[in-house]
Amino acid sequence: MKDFDAERQQRHEQRERELGDRSFRLGGETFQFRANPSYTSMEPLMKVQDAEGIEIIRLMEQSILDLLEPGQQDRFLVALRNPDVPVTVFDLNEITNWITEAQTGRPTQAPSLSTPGGLTTSTESTENLSSLPDAVAAT
Repeated sequence: MKDFDAERQQRHEQRERELGDRSFRLGGETFQFRANPSYTSMEPLMKVQDAEGIEIIRLMEQSILDLLEPGQQDRFLVALRNPDVPVTVFDLNEITNWITEAQTGRPTQAPSLSTPGGLTTSTESTENLSSLPDAVAAT
């Protein structure tokens, strides 16, 4: 008999080891995201790409709440909504990106196309390529 439960348990334990420290700090509180959230927890993250306006913020917030370890959601909402230490949309986006990258093992943004500073480019040829067709036509 195929035992999906035993295989699943092994995968979950391996994933916990591979992820290592899953904690982060926000508003003076420490939180930890789940190593093995339900696949339905990732739905709000997938919807963010097609969302607009306030819906994006609510989806990011819900995504993080769904991915936190049980019992941390209320404390997280208090930290998010503390007017004395405001969490901006950029902060929320950073948390969402970090958790998404940790969960999927993939970056949420494409790498920069620019190269590090200090590199120079040079042209090896000094020929005028615009005259090349004339030279070919003359032969």
